[in-house]
Amino acid sequence: MKNVMLILVDQMRGDTLGAMGHPHVKTPYLDTLMNQNTVSFTNAYSTCPTCVPARASLLSGMSPQKNGRVGYQDGVPWEFTDTIAEVFRDHGFQTAVIGKMHSYPIRKHFGFEIMKLHDGYLEYHRKSDVPYYEHQRVSDDYVSFLIDKYGVSADVTNNGIEGNSWITSPWNYDENDHPTNWVVNETLETLTKRDRTRPFFVMPSFVRPHPPFDAPQKYFDMYDPNTDYDYYEEDNWADKEKTEQYGSIVDSMFGCKDKDLRNKAMRGYFATITHLDHQISRLITFLKDEGIYEDTLILFTSDHGEMLFEHGLYRKALPYEGSANVPLFIRVGKNMQEIQTRRSDTVTALNDIMPTLLDFVGIDIPKHVDGISLRDHILNNQAIDRDYVHGEHEYGEYSNHFIVSKEYKYIWFSQTGREQLFDMKHDKNELIDLVKQESHDNILQEYRQILISELEGREEGFTDGKTLIVGQKQSAILQQPGYKK
Repeated sequence: MKNVMLILVDQMRGDTLGAMGHPHVKTPYLDTLMNQNTVSFTNAYSTCPTCVPARASLLSGMSPQKNGRVGYQDGVPWEFTDTIAEVFRDHGFQTAVIGKMHSYPIRKHFGFEIMKLHDGYLEYHRKSDVPYYEHQRVSDDYVSFLIDKYGVSADVTNNGIEGNSWITSPWNYDENDHPTNWVVNETLETLTKRDRTRPFFVMPSFVRPHPPFDAPQKYFDMYDPNTDYDYYEEDNWADKEKTEQYGSIVDSMFGCKDKDLRNKAMRGYFATITHLDHQISRLITFLKDEGIYEDTLILFTSDHGEMLFEHGLYRKALPYEGSANVPLFIRVGKNMQEIQTRRSDTVTALNDIMPTLLDFVGIDIPKHVDGISLRDHILNNQAIDRDYVHGEHEYGEYSNHFIVSKEYKYIWFSQTGREQLFDMKHDKNELIDLVKQESHDNILQEYRQILISELEGREEGFTDGKTLIVGQKQSAILQQPGYKK
């Protein structure tokens, strides 16, 4: 009996794993998982890197322009069908999600037979004008748990940290009641009480390391407060004036101008990741204790990354590696097949997850899915027929599109016309913008033409087929997404 566990975290950079050579963060259990019958993808991308559109892509198996979510907007129903959980359920799997969905309607299960929900702090579902049954203090299972244990005044906001800020503070309740622990506790209870006549598809979905950076104190203590955690090299294009101008705003996309506060935030971010790592180890131990570890396919990824002050930027929605590049690795149970543990530079995206997992257990991939199965590449190192991925995000003045391959990344900001070009082979950290270097004019034109081809026929009118058109009106939701055509 083949089981599937999809471990999803939130806002974790692709480089923040010890096994990836990060100079500070400690992830011993994830590192172990990455090095045992596992393929890790170093060029994995969130092609619309904020929570709602990234999760729509992952759960639907469709790219942003096909599922219609090309930016962040709450409160709009997800209308697509045949989600990953629906397909697994319809083929006999018991399906469960524990933790974050960030979908709408908020309690719609989208194929998950069991749902224990915690979406973190959601401003949209805190407003006084939402129906009472949608308010987070009613609809969120974890918030209800906190209230039941600590009283009606208990809340995820009680330690005073804003949910998108760079402020840090250790967890203020019992460690075992932290949302990261809660996801594992509820996942283990669900698996213990599962229907053992059926295989399972379970998705433990963690809110962290998305802010608030509030790991239990002992995880802060693992990171020396006197260490300088700024590990970035100097680039030739960051706008330092923007950080100076806006860097006192706690959730500014331009980061923080106070070096001490930046350092505290990085320490808090790393502490939150190590806390996650230790809790995820409990999931692995359970599978081993149950005797099903080698019968279970385990996929680990994040919905998007975090700029974490790189290039003077913070948060996500941007086309740079910190925001768009995510960790992605797949551990194959040895009873399925023993494989060569390795890293792959194949360019992948979140919409590849659904076809990959279905293909592994012998389920036909629905026709609407435009992701690519990575199964044969993982098992047999078969080449993937893809040269690049196209990403985008509606983001006001900073609305952007990107084309990324193993070799280069081309970026176009659709409201200003600004272009950037980076050498992904030799400059993965995007330190040198090549867009004004004549030696790369041909590459720039080639990648610009690829984007023109990707955008032909789009309702926003981004191109006439020959050039890119700047300043077109756009929205986070397409009126005519690909799946409706």
